[in-house]
Amino acid sequence: MPNKRFIGNVAPVADVWTYTVVTVTAATVHGITCNGKTISITLGSGETTSTAASKLLAAIQATLAGEFQEYVWTVDAAVITGTAKTAGIPGTFTNASTGGTAGALNNPTPAAGPNFANLTGNWSGAALPVDGDNWYLDASSPDMLFGLEYFFDNTIRPAAIYMDDYGGSIGLPPVRGSNAFAIGPSSGVSYPEYRPRYLKLPTGSIVIHYGRGRTVPTRGQFHLAGTGTSIYVHGAKQPANGEPASVYIQGSTGHPMLSVTQGWVAVAEEFGQTGGFTEVRIGDEGNASEDAKVIFGEGATVPLVTNLSGRSESAASINSLYMGLNAIEHVQTYGDLTAVVYGGTVIHNSDGTIVFDLDGDRSVLDFSKDPRTRDVGSGCSVLNGARMLDPGNTRGTSEIEFDDTSLPISKLGPSVIVKKA
Repeated sequence: MPNKRFIGNVAPVADVWTYTVVTVTAATVHGITCNGKTISITLGSGETTSTAASKLLAAIQATLAGEFQEYVWTVDAAVITGTAKTAGIPGTFTNASTGGTAGALNNPTPAAGPNFANLTGNWSGAALPVDGDNWYLDASSPDMLFGLEYFFDNTIRPAAIYMDDYGGSIGLPPVRGSNAFAIGPSSGVSYPEYRPRYLKLPTGSIVIHYGRGRTVPTRGQFHLAGTGTSIYVHGAKQPANGEPASVYIQGSTGHPMLSVTQGWVAVAEEFGQTGGFTEVRIGDEGNASEDAKVIFGEGATVPLVTNLSGRSESAASINSLYMGLNAIEHVQTYGDLTAVVYGGTVIHNSDGTIVFDLDGDRSVLDFSKDPRTRDVGSGCSVLNGARMLDPGNTRGTSEIEFDDTSLPISKLGPSVIVKKA
């Protein structure tokens, strides 16, 4: 398997779009759309192609929409030209004229630059990876921000992706104009990102080693097809302000493994996303760390989670959660949960069914954060100094086994019936 390194050698080129006025009869609409926002005018009588173009230019220049403010707009006779203020960032505009023919929209100079994954000059050997290559991103590799769906569209599958001492980003944040992606220091023109945000990978067996080395990536966003990708997150930077994670994963379900030694990872966290792994491992035995956290959105599929020394949170049902001695916390916000807990706190904020075995003085089950009545399945136990916190008596009527070390230190609310086994 040949090796390909992402080197980012392509010089930045500013994106250029032109709109040419063709039809000037009365009631003709001329306009341009970007990210669902349309800037347009409706012509009266007596217009020329030049006067119509000038009026549309004035409307574009007056808009506060950030998608348009990223460009400098000028006019020459019947042609309006938009040139990106920052070279190397692409935009996507569509024709909003009457019938799509009253005006002609073109992209004569597409953006280019070091952050495009789909340009040959940005890869070692001046050639794009082919199916089965190993990809390497290292300390000298730039951010990989654009052309993120090229490999999926062309069924080019990496055998493995290695990120060693890579401090850049793969993918785009949900809002443009925030953090390092700001348009200007005081532009105030942020907007929901409309460009493809995730590196989309085709089906097949792929292994991703994320964040190996002393320097770790700022952001990673992966859309996984098929069921063959395993991701090992060795390290990741803290999330940007207001974001829950710095590594985001979505796509199909049933991938073999997600292992997070250090970092904040979200699976199908955004609305409408899906994604999932057969097994998820958080932290490692004997090395407790609050820096390992995995969040599962409502669209995630999560059969097995092993939390050895970190945090987890889920809005999806979990078939089997194992909390090791050095686990810190799991929060269940929605769905059902089946858990075996030897350490850490399980905070149950769901009205779904919970089945649990708590064993040992490091384990806590906390119902106190959510006053709703919950269904407790049969066969549950709280043993050997484990604690259940349910001061509001929110649990159902199923019997729970307590031993003489756990019952005195648990908080079970009023009217508790204790039956001798």
